[in-house]
Amino acid sequence: MLKDSFLHTFQQHVRRENLLSEGESLVVAVSGGIDSMTLLDILVRLQQDWNFQLCVAHFNHKLRDEESEEDEVFVKQTAERLTLPFYSKSVKTAELSEGSRKSIQVVARELRYDFFQQLRLSRGYNKIVTAHNANDNAETVLFNLLRGSGVKGLCGIPSSRSDAGIIRPFLFATRERIHQYGEERSIAYHEDSSNKKTDYSRNLLRHHIFPILHQTINPNLTETLNRNSELFSMLESYLTIQSNEWKKQLLTSVSEEEIIVARELLLEQHEFVQHQFLHTLAKEFSRSEVSFDTVKEMLTIASSETGSWCPIDEHTMLYRDREHVVLTRQPSTENFQVFVSPPERIHRDTFDFETLFVQEANFSANRSIEFIDASKLGKIILLRNWKNGDWFIPLGMNEKKKLSDYFIEQKVPRFKKQSIPILTSDENIVWVCGQRLDERYKITSSTTSILKMEYEPVHG
Repeated sequence: MLKDSFLHTFQQHVRRENLLSEGESLVVAVSGGIDSMTLLDILVRLQQDWNFQLCVAHFNHKLRDEESEEDEVFVKQTAERLTLPFYSKSVKTAELSEGSRKSIQVVARELRYDFFQQLRLSRGYNKIVTAHNANDNAETVLFNLLRGSGVKGLCGIPSSRSDAGIIRPFLFATRERIHQYGEERSIAYHEDSSNKKTDYSRNLLRHHIFPILHQTINPNLTETLNRNSELFSMLESYLTIQSNEWKKQLLTSVSEEEIIVARELLLEQHEFVQHQFLHTLAKEFSRSEVSFDTVKEMLTIASSETGSWCPIDEHTMLYRDREHVVLTRQPSTENFQVFVSPPERIHRDTFDFETLFVQEANFSANRSIEFIDASKLGKIILLRNWKNGDWFIPLGMNEKKKLSDYFIEQKVPRFKKQSIPILTSDENIVWVCGQRLDERYKITSSTTSILKMEYEPVHG
């Protein structure tokens, strides 16, 4: 009989994939639909032989008025009939979605899994079991392909997530096979009317696009996409291992605030390695999705002149710095202005600045330390941002230069120039901190008062 064959195949699958073990306690996610009700039936049938401890979890999204309430009552009554613990949560998902930039589907998924996870952890269950099937996986692969997903998206739905304790033991079975089992077992279920609507892009794909492709292009489309999903999962696993090797070769420095990559070594790699490496690195560093076009722009920057840069997202960027490409956090563009009264030490989130009167100037190649003739300072001494129209006379020169031109010549990235402190005296630039002193304030043979200035950027 089909039901016994299906049960046997299920057990073989979960043993082969190491999804379930005897004696485990499981949170079974049950919506009331045929798939989840069939999953619950299977686990109850195996409960004694496998020594499972089961509970039923249901999330009511309140998206279908009375129908949603009826689903919750139905699942609760089923759990009571089976003498299983029942847990539920109700949230007005549509209202929460309106207050965010996320779609209802995304918000619903996050709410649902948060509930399951909290239940698992608070009640001491081992795993969360969901009823995703082979069709769900095939549709996910196709959906991600059409949206322009990378390798990760083409892996489809993972059969397990050890970090979250989630397993999906029905991925081996098609929706038709699960439904046949349910019919033979006379399993009662509730049909979700929203599954038939094509308002959602996922349902449009399921009810219109997928059937057309199945009928006209590939009658084995579900199986084909699932095989490709397995291959891409293998590829993703391989690339993860390789990524660690690439990091050892290509990274010269790693911190919370920036990652420095050896530019020439990166460009020597195969184009696919360059793309995959930068995509993985940027995604990990920015903690956000990184598009194909963004990675292409990053590769362009790696081959552009020093100072070129591109944003990764609103918080991170990549720029070329001579022999390196650097991933870094976007600096704050907040304007600042600090009065300076030597001698004193000034501390800000992004830099430290100290002035000290000394007897002699000990010059060095360190551009973060400078000495000036203190007698040439005016009454109002400020540390502030660069401004349009700023000019100074760079040390060793006789003519004034626009600060914007100076930054370009020194290949200072545009995003960095706003964060470089400028020391001024009565509105004249004294020092572009860490960069260049103004000729007018240098020490001469007639200098009688020396001011030492030290600037130190703060990272992290």
